[in-house]
Amino acid sequence: MPLNTEKINVIKDESKKSLSKQLRKTGKEEEQIMRNEIAPRSTIESHNISVYKKKNYTSYELHRRDYYEIILFDRCRGVCILNGNPIPVQDTCAFFLTPKDYHEAQTENLEESLSYILSFTKESIDDSLLPVCTSPRVLHSPVPSLKVLVERMYWINCSSREPLHKQFMLKQILNAILAEVTERGVEVETKQHYMNPAIEEAILYLTTNISRDISLQKVAQKCCLSPAYFSAVFKKETGKTMTKWVNDTRIGIAQTLLQGTSKNILDISLECGYSTLTHFIKTFKKTVGITPSEYRRQYQMENSEPDPRKSRL
Repeated sequence: MPLNTEKINVIKDESKKSLSKQLRKTGKEEEQIMRNEIAPRSTIESHNISVYKKKNYTSYELHRRDYYEIILFDRCRGVCILNGNPIPVQDTCAFFLTPKDYHEAQTENLEESLSYILSFTKESIDDSLLPVCTSPRVLHSPVPSLKVLVERMYWINCSSREPLHKQFMLKQILNAILAEVTERGVEVETKQHYMNPAIEEAILYLTTNISRDISLQKVAQKCCLSPAYFSAVFKKETGKTMTKWVNDTRIGIAQTLLQGTSKNILDISLECGYSTLTHFIKTFKKTVGITPSEYRRQYQMENSEPDPRKSRL
């Protein structure tokens, strides 16, 4: 659905005007919160909007919420797997997630890394933005003002303000952030929604256990189907055999980890479910055409900053 850019700009302007006076009052509160470092997370059940901040964010397992989320990774490096799609996390990026999206993250434990998680219900979203809040989106290299707005939400959420006043302020900033993310973010393809609920359950199980040894018999049993019938339905729904689906998913995750992290190849192979390094390298080369080391080296060469001294020659 095309974005109503004029309406989005109106939302941004209105949010800034209504907040400008109120935000000047939060300076002392921020100082008090900083003395206590990170405040506990408020629950989404008791409020429409909550904000959580975490230092040295490493990873979280596959899950799905019953509310919306915006996750801002700051100075992080790794991969976020969203609906089966491995997406590189490099430096700063933002993810918009709907209640139907399965996701997990694997990032390196960097001292300077931070993450903010905004949790909110449908009632918090401006009516004009609801039509474009139906699909997950990723925003690489967001504008600096987005991070400022997210940080401001965190300080307000942690403040001792009256709850209704706090929620009003949070909603104004949230919709300015949503307008930015939905306008500039790239929509992420959704893979996990299939007509057959048994196959959707199988995809969830496979994605959750992608680093483990997976047998067709066990997955079929989880879905209460015979192995033969499960194989036929799985191929009909996904276009692939289960073995090829698992292999393609593992190699896709490995490619993203090779691009976005400095993890050694042995660790990547284990994270992707390969019992031996030899098997991983052989499978990777058969699928991609080159070895993991060659793939990482090629990616780094293609994405490295050009030397300005050489460009003058």
